[in-house]
Amino acid sequence: MTKQDKQAQQAAAYGKMSKPELLALITERDDDTGAKMLAAGRKVTKAILVAWLIADDNRGRGMSATLLRYRTGYQDTVSSTNRPSLHNGDEVAVFLAGATPEFVMAAADKLLGLGDGFCAERYSGLNPGQQRMNSGNRIRMAAKRGDITIAQITAYRA
Repeated sequence: MTKQDKQAQQAAAYGKMSKPELLALITERDDDTGAKMLAAGRKVTKAILVAWLIADDNRGRGMSATLLRYRTGYQDTVSSTNRPSLHNGDEVAVFLAGATPEFVMAAADKLLGLGDGFCAERYSGLNPGQQRMNSGNRIRMAAKRGDITIAQITAYRA
């Protein structure tokens, strides 16, 4: 059995645990459990959090439950500042992975025909992460509506 198979098996077991059992697993501080959690890594930790969210009385309703369900499918990436980050794995997210806010704003301006500097001026009152997010969302929505194609998006970076 591979390491990934073991992790998947463990993650499936978390869904059958009650909140007190999950809490004990997360908060237990002995060396053996700590080493297991460290070795299991981020994916198992996400599985534990999802199991916690849907255990007992909270059956996965509400915005936090929805967001957490989607977060478990996120892929690891590195931001433009070389920090660990996550994205949902769609074509637009792959295109934007590691891009600076300035690049994303310029790409949105060009791809959507907004005119040079539109996004930079529009989002000047926001922090760089919010500028990048809003410009990226403009690109994503335009692709979703069919205003631009994924080929046009990927050709922009080339």
